[in-house]
Amino acid sequence: MAHSHTPHDCCVRFAVVVTSHAATLATGRSLPLTRTGLAPAGTRQLGLAHPKLIVAPHLMLHWPEINGENARSLRLLQKAFDIGLARNIGVSNYTAPMMREAQSIVEAPLVTNQVEFHPLIDQSRLLDAAEETKIALSSYCSVARGEVFKHPVFAEIGARYGKTAAQTVLRWILQKGVSMNTMSTKPENIRANFEILDFALSPHDMKRIDAMNATNYRILKAGMLPWVPDWDR
Repeated sequence: MAHSHTPHDCCVRFAVVVTSHAATLATGRSLPLTRTGLAPAGTRQLGLAHPKLIVAPHLMLHWPEINGENARSLRLLQKAFDIGLARNIGVSNYTAPMMREAQSIVEAPLVTNQVEFHPLIDQSRLLDAAEETKIALSSYCSVARGEVFKHPVFAEIGARYGKTAAQTVLRWILQKGVSMNTMSTKPENIRANFEILDFALSPHDMKRIDAMNATNYRILKAGMLPWVPDWDR
Protein backbone atom coordinates (compact mmCIF):
# COMPACT_ATOMS: atom_id res chain seq x y z
CA MET A 1 0.00 0.00 0.00
CA ALA A 2 2.79 2.40 0.90
CA HIS A 3 4.25 2.14 -2.61
CA SER A 4 1.02 2.17 -4.59
CA HIS A 5 -0.16 5.23 -6.46
CA THR A 6 -3.71 6.09 -7.45
CA PRO A 7 -5.06 9.06 -9.38
CA HIS A 8 -6.35 10.42 -6.07
CA ASP A 9 -3.24 10.04 -3.88
CA CYS A 10 -3.74 13.51 -2.44
CA CYS A 11 -7.08 12.69 -0.85
CA VAL A 12 -7.06 8.92 -0.31
CA ARG A 13 -7.81 7.87 3.27
CA PHE A 14 -7.14 4.37 4.55
CA ALA A 15 -9.28 2.84 7.27
CA VAL A 16 -8.83 -0.18 9.45
CA VAL A 17 -12.00 -2.26 9.31
CA VAL A 18 -12.43 -4.82 12.07
CA THR A 19 -15.03 -7.49 11.36
CA SER A 20 -16.47 -9.89 13.90
CA HIS A 21 -18.60 -12.96 13.48
CA ALA A 22 -21.86 -12.51 15.35
CA ALA A 23 -21.33 -15.72 17.33
CA THR A 24 -17.99 -14.40 18.60
CA LEU A 25 -19.39 -11.01 19.56
CA ALA A 26 -22.43 -12.53 21.24
CA THR A 27 -20.22 -14.48 23.65
CA GLY A 28 -18.40 -11.28 24.63
CA ARG A 29 -15.09 -12.57 23.24
CA SER A 30 -14.82 -9.87 20.59
CA LEU A 31 -14.53 -6.86 22.89
CA PRO A 32 -11.07 -7.80 24.25
CA LEU A 33 -10.07 -8.95 20.78
CA THR A 34 -11.14 -5.61 19.37
CA ARG A 35 -9.12 -3.76 21.99
CA THR A 36 -6.06 -5.77 20.95
CA GLY A 37 -6.73 -5.34 17.26
CA LEU A 38 -7.00 -1.58 17.50
CA ALA A 39 -3.93 -1.08 19.68
CA PRO A 40 -1.27 1.24 18.16
CA ALA A 41 1.24 -1.63 18.14
CA GLY A 42 -1.19 -3.65 16.06
CA THR A 43 -1.44 -0.93 13.44
CA ARG A 44 2.35 -0.66 13.32
CA GLN A 45 2.60 -4.38 12.70
CA LEU A 46 0.23 -3.91 9.79
CA GLY A 47 2.56 -1.29 8.35
CA LEU A 48 0.09 1.53 9.06
CA ALA A 49 2.37 3.78 11.07
CA HIS A 50 2.86 6.39 8.33
CA PRO A 51 2.63 9.82 10.03
CA LYS A 52 0.17 11.13 7.44
CA LEU A 53 -2.08 8.09 7.63
CA ILE A 54 -5.56 8.68 9.00
CA VAL A 55 -6.89 5.52 10.63
CA ALA A 56 -10.65 5.53 11.28
CA PRO A 57 -11.63 2.22 12.93
CA HIS A 58 -14.84 0.58 11.78
CA LEU A 59 -16.33 -2.41 13.58
CA MET A 60 -18.79 -4.58 11.65
CA LEU A 61 -20.77 -7.70 12.36
CA HIS A 62 -19.67 -9.84 9.43
CA TRP A 63 -22.66 -12.21 9.48
CA PRO A 64 -25.98 -12.44 11.31
CA GLU A 65 -26.50 -15.10 13.96
CA ILE A 66 -27.11 -18.63 12.67
CA ASN A 67 -30.53 -18.70 14.35
CA GLY A 68 -31.41 -15.19 13.19
CA GLU A 69 -31.51 -13.87 16.77
CA ASN A 70 -29.28 -10.82 16.43
CA ALA A 71 -30.33 -8.70 19.41
CA ARG A 72 -27.46 -9.67 21.75
CA SER A 73 -24.78 -9.14 19.11
CA LEU A 74 -26.29 -5.79 18.16
CA ARG A 75 -26.34 -4.62 21.79
CA LEU A 76 -22.67 -5.57 22.18
CA LEU A 77 -21.91 -3.72 18.96
CA GLN A 78 -23.54 -0.67 20.54
CA LYS A 79 -21.42 -1.21 23.67
CA ALA A 80 -18.23 -1.30 21.60
CA PHE A 81 -19.22 2.06 20.15
CA ASP A 82 -20.16 3.51 23.53
CA ILE A 83 -16.83 2.66 25.16
CA GLY A 84 -14.87 4.04 22.25
CA LEU A 85 -13.61 0.88 20.58
CA ALA A 86 -15.02 1.92 17.24
CA ARG A 87 -15.60 5.24 15.58
CA ASN A 88 -18.19 3.71 13.26
CA ILE A 89 -20.20 0.51 13.45
CA GLY A 90 -22.11 -1.47 10.87
CA VAL A 91 -23.37 -4.86 9.78
CA SER A 92 -22.90 -7.17 6.85
CA ASN A 93 -25.09 -9.71 5.09
CA TYR A 94 -28.24 -8.52 6.85
CA THR A 95 -31.60 -9.04 5.17
CA ALA A 96 -34.18 -6.25 4.95
CA PRO A 97 -36.06 -7.38 8.12
CA MET A 98 -32.72 -7.65 9.95
CA MET A 99 -31.87 -4.08 8.94
CA ARG A 100 -35.13 -2.87 10.44
CA GLU A 101 -34.49 -4.83 13.63
CA ALA A 102 -30.96 -3.44 13.88
CA GLN A 103 -32.24 0.11 13.54
CA SER A 104 -34.68 -0.48 16.40
CA ILE A 105 -31.98 -1.88 18.72
CA VAL A 106 -28.84 0.13 18.01
CA GLU A 107 -28.90 3.79 19.01
CA ALA A 108 -25.67 4.79 17.26
CA PRO A 109 -25.85 5.26 13.50
CA LEU A 110 -25.16 2.06 11.58
CA VAL A 111 -23.04 3.32 8.74
CA THR A 112 -23.49 0.39 6.39
CA ASN A 113 -24.88 -3.02 5.59
CA GLN A 114 -22.25 -4.68 3.40
CA VAL A 115 -23.89 -7.12 1.01
CA GLU A 116 -23.43 -8.96 -2.24
CA PHE A 117 -24.59 -6.42 -4.79
CA HIS A 118 -24.28 -6.63 -8.56
CA PRO A 119 -26.66 -6.47 -11.54
CA LEU A 120 -27.32 -10.22 -11.64
CA ILE A 121 -29.48 -10.34 -8.48
CA ASP A 122 -32.50 -8.34 -7.41
CA GLN A 123 -31.63 -6.40 -4.27
CA SER A 124 -34.58 -3.98 -4.50
CA ARG A 125 -35.86 -4.99 -1.06
CA LEU A 126 -32.51 -4.15 0.47
CA LEU A 127 -32.50 -0.82 -1.36
CA ASP A 128 -35.97 -0.07 0.03
CA ALA A 129 -34.83 -1.02 3.55
CA ALA A 130 -31.75 1.18 3.19
CA GLU A 131 -33.96 4.14 2.28
CA GLU A 132 -36.30 3.39 5.18
CA THR A 133 -33.67 2.79 7.87
CA LYS A 134 -30.99 5.17 6.56
CA ILE A 135 -28.48 2.32 6.78
CA ALA A 136 -26.47 2.69 3.59
CA LEU A 137 -25.61 -0.34 1.51
CA SER A 138 -22.08 -1.15 0.44
CA SER A 139 -21.24 -3.72 -2.18
CA TYR A 140 -18.94 -6.70 -2.21
CA CYS A 141 -18.55 -9.08 -5.19
CA SER A 142 -19.45 -6.11 -7.35
CA VAL A 143 -18.72 -7.94 -10.61
CA ALA A 144 -20.01 -11.28 -9.24
CA ARG A 145 -16.50 -12.74 -9.27
CA GLY A 146 -16.35 -12.28 -13.03
CA GLU A 147 -19.79 -13.69 -13.83
CA VAL A 148 -20.93 -10.34 -15.29
CA PHE A 149 -18.33 -10.66 -18.04
CA LYS A 150 -20.27 -13.60 -19.47
CA HIS A 151 -23.06 -11.19 -20.44
CA PRO A 152 -22.25 -9.02 -23.50
CA VAL A 153 -24.70 -6.27 -22.53
CA PHE A 154 -22.26 -4.67 -20.08
CA ALA A 155 -19.44 -4.39 -22.61
CA GLU A 156 -21.90 -3.20 -25.26
CA ILE A 157 -23.24 -0.41 -23.06
CA GLY A 158 -19.78 0.51 -21.83
CA ALA A 159 -18.37 0.84 -25.33
CA ARG A 160 -20.67 3.77 -26.04
CA TYR A 161 -19.13 5.62 -23.09
CA GLY A 162 -15.57 4.50 -23.78
CA LYS A 163 -15.65 2.31 -20.67
CA THR A 164 -15.09 -1.36 -19.90
CA ALA A 165 -17.75 -3.83 -18.82
CA ALA A 166 -16.39 -3.69 -15.25
CA GLN A 167 -16.51 0.12 -15.18
CA THR A 168 -20.07 0.02 -16.50
CA VAL A 169 -21.14 -2.33 -13.71
CA LEU A 170 -19.40 -0.26 -11.03
CA ARG A 171 -21.02 2.92 -12.37
CA TRP A 172 -24.44 1.23 -12.26
CA ILE A 173 -23.85 0.30 -8.62
CA LEU A 174 -22.82 3.86 -7.82
CA GLN A 175 -25.93 5.28 -9.49
CA LYS A 176 -28.06 2.89 -7.43
CA GLY A 177 -26.76 4.77 -4.38
CA VAL A 178 -24.49 1.96 -3.19
CA SER A 179 -20.82 2.32 -2.29
CA MET A 180 -18.32 -0.32 -3.38
CA ASN A 181 -15.55 -2.40 -1.89
CA THR A 182 -13.51 -3.22 -4.96
CA MET A 183 -10.45 -5.42 -4.68
CA SER A 184 -7.40 -5.65 -6.91
CA THR A 185 -3.64 -5.92 -6.62
CA LYS A 186 -3.09 -4.65 -10.16
CA PRO A 187 -2.35 -0.90 -10.46
CA GLU A 188 -4.17 -0.68 -13.81
CA ASN A 189 -7.34 -2.15 -12.31
CA ILE A 190 -7.14 0.09 -9.25
CA ARG A 191 -6.80 3.08 -11.57
CA ALA A 192 -9.72 1.90 -13.71
CA ASN A 193 -11.91 1.58 -10.62
CA PHE A 194 -11.44 5.30 -9.97
CA GLU A 195 -12.29 6.18 -13.57
CA ILE A 196 -16.04 5.77 -13.18
CA LEU A 197 -16.66 9.29 -11.92
CA ASP A 198 -16.41 11.06 -15.27
CA PHE A 199 -19.54 9.65 -16.92
CA ALA A 200 -23.13 8.74 -16.09
CA LEU A 201 -25.30 5.98 -17.46
CA SER A 202 -28.50 7.16 -19.15
CA PRO A 203 -31.88 6.19 -17.66
CA HIS A 204 -32.37 3.85 -20.62
CA ASP A 205 -29.07 2.06 -19.96
CA MET A 206 -29.79 1.88 -16.23
CA LYS A 207 -33.06 0.10 -17.00
CA ARG A 208 -31.35 -2.33 -19.35
CA ILE A 209 -28.90 -3.23 -16.62
CA ASP A 210 -31.67 -3.38 -14.01
CA ALA A 211 -33.36 -6.05 -16.13
CA MET A 212 -30.33 -8.31 -15.75
CA ASN A 213 -31.41 -9.13 -12.20
CA ALA A 214 -33.71 -11.75 -13.76
CA THR A 215 -30.52 -13.82 -14.09
CA ASN A 216 -30.88 -14.48 -10.35
CA TYR A 217 -27.19 -15.32 -9.93
CA ARG A 218 -26.09 -15.23 -6.30
CA ILE A 219 -22.66 -16.30 -5.10
CA LEU A 220 -23.52 -16.88 -1.45
CA LYS A 221 -26.65 -18.99 -1.52
CA ALA A 222 -28.74 -19.84 1.53
CA GLY A 223 -27.53 -23.09 3.04
CA MET A 224 -24.04 -22.79 1.56
CA LEU A 225 -22.66 -21.99 5.02
CA PRO A 226 -24.43 -22.33 8.39
CA TRP A 227 -24.62 -18.58 8.92
CA VAL A 228 -25.86 -17.59 5.44
CA PRO A 229 -29.41 -16.31 6.02
CA ASP A 230 -32.54 -16.94 4.01
CA TRP A 231 -32.13 -14.04 1.62
CA ASP A 232 -34.84 -11.55 0.65
CA ARG A 233 -36.89 -12.61 -2.34
